[in-house]
Amino acid sequence: MRHPCLAVPVFPWSFVFWLFTAAAFFLAFQAFDFPLPYSAALVLQGILMIGIAAPSAPSAAGAFEAATVIALTLYGIDN
Repeated sequence: MRHPCLAVPVFPWSFVFWLFTAAAFFLAFQAFDFPLPYSAALVLQGILMIGIAAPSAPSAAGAFEAATVIALTLYGIDN
């Protein structure tokens, strides 16, 4: 990148995107009566990003689901 300062506006927008996505996960927690805090939605999102980024089978079959189960298990939610 010739001008790294052009990337600076990306960081606040990325932060806002993460907050809104975590809010969607939190609303899903509420819809399914999972007694989890908003911070659990942020943890879920972080583990999902790591799980999706890791090499997996073609079409990433099961990577999202496995990462979700791992994250929710940390908070005592069984599959």
